[in-house]
Amino acid sequence: MSALVSALRAAGRHHLSAGTLITRPVTGSYLFRIDQYKRIQKMVGNGTVIKSGTFGAGGHDWRIKCYPRGEVGYRGYISLYLEHASHGRTGDATADYCMSILDHAGNPSWTKGNAQLSDETDGESESETETQANNFSNHDAFGWGAFMKIEDLDEEEHLKDGCLCILCDVTVLDMRTTDYGARRASTGAMVPPPGLHRQLIEDLWESKEEADVENVS
Repeated sequence: MSALVSALRAAGRHHLSAGTLITRPVTGSYLFRIDQYKRIQKMVGNGTVIKSGTFGAGGHDWRIKCYPRGEVGYRGYISLYLEHASHGRTGDATADYCMSILDHAGNPSWTKGNAQLSDETDGESESETETQANNFSNHDAFGWGAFMKIEDLDEEEHLKDGCLCILCDVTVLDMRTTDYGARRASTGAMVPPPGLHRQLIEDLWESKEEADVENVS
């Protein structure tokens, strides 16, 4: 980059500035534990939603939405959605994600990843969205109306002490731009030294962000 910038400036572009967009994945996980799940499932009706607390991943806040007796139109199923809970504050996000119902040993027993938009916001088909990362811009929720049939939820396998545990992993594409300032020929301002661009990239990649993990008890 520095050689290219120098060449362009030598060609007469004395006020040239430059930047590089760097993209890296940042993953966060959240464990949503629903106590007395079977009792809740018997008490609520189709279309009733239960929401988790918010958790952070990639600079955004997220929330799990669970419909124990299915979202409207999905009677007989458990519906699960990932909601972008901070869109108004943090803006658009591009993310991959998966959700799992855990067994008694804490292992994923029923898992799905990257699903269709929530019918609450859009009717786009599952096949159109599973092949790419979901863009949480115009739509704040993605998920599965038919995540799992209620009859397939096995109490001995999935409900430890009567509790249902849902694990959600979210990978957000963190996009940042490293910029060079413009050099002003009239003032003789210093040009960024060779190798600065490479060093900036190395610093970004070596900077480790811990996954946002929260256990709900």
